[in-house]
Amino acid sequence: ITSSSSSSSLSSPILPKSRKALLESTRVILLINPDNHTAWNVRRRIIMQDESLAGLEYELKMLALIFTKHPKSGAAWAHRRWALSLLDPFKEWCDASCIYKHKRFQDELKLCAQNSAMNKNNYYSWTHRIWLLEKISAKISLLAELKWCHEWVSMHVSEHTGLHYLHQVFNKIMALHGRRSRMIPAILRRDTPTKNA
Repeated sequence: ITSSSSSSSLSSPILPKSRKALLESTRVILLINPDNHTAWNVRRRIIMQDESLAGLEYELKMLALIFTKHPKSGAAWAHRRWALSLLDPFKEWCDASCIYKHKRFQDELKLCAQNSAMNKNNYYSWTHRIWLLEKISAKISLLAELKWCHEWVSMHVSEHTGLHYLHQVFNKIMALHGRRSRMIPAILRRDTPTKNA
């Protein structure tokens, strides 16, 4: 097989009669081994040929199921980001100022929080959350994320991945809104006893 013939076979469409069997077989493969890149690539090709969003929605549900058994699969998290990038509010043209309140965005934050709480130092779920952080630009949303993360880190003191994320949030606030953000000290301040107490 020459390289030109193999590249043309990769770009050729998958026939409709083969799609169902391929989706079923790759689902079984990925439930057992979610780091099988070939299976993810086959699923991407099939989803890209499908004009509806139903395939993407199903893919997100399947990925949530996979994370219950394999929460630290880098390939699965990368596939999730790929699928989300085709949906609102993650498309490049979507308004970044109100993305934080979008239901799908909040669902992703919850998924990351659940995976991080259940699996110590889950680098992959925190990396996914950093990908979400890149989409946020509104100061109020960044401060809400800072507050959430500060509370999370205080409850999980040995989690260095959460502390790294806190640092990322803090850096983004400083980069976008400067060092004069008055809300940061109030969020990070701990209750300290007064001198009179």
